[in-house]
Amino acid sequence: MLPASPFYTADHLALYAGLQRFVAKEVTPFVHAWDEAEAFPRELYAKAAAAGLLGLGFPEAVGGQGGDVFARLALTRALCEAGSGGLLAGLMSHSIGLPPIL
Repeated sequence: MLPASPFYTADHLALYAGLQRFVAKEVTPFVHAWDEAEAFPRELYAKAAAAGLLGLGFPEAVGGQGGDVFARLALTRALCEAGSGGLLAGLMSHSIGLPPIL
């Protein structure tokens, strides 16, 4: 659950609920096996992209999904709740290099 905050709107809460559903279906059942294997399947990138996760928080003008910093925080929280920092680092690695380019 997102912490109580005056910055999270109803849209953020709805987004978070959708992110939790994605994580529960596509990540949580497999995340520990992926950690043991020290990898996750490349197909996860396509699934995350189709769900709008990879572009979340980046401007629509450059191919992103839009959204503010609190939308990105909701995404990060949902992915962290799956229990793997490695997954977050691997799946969202574009969020390290892309912001300075933008």
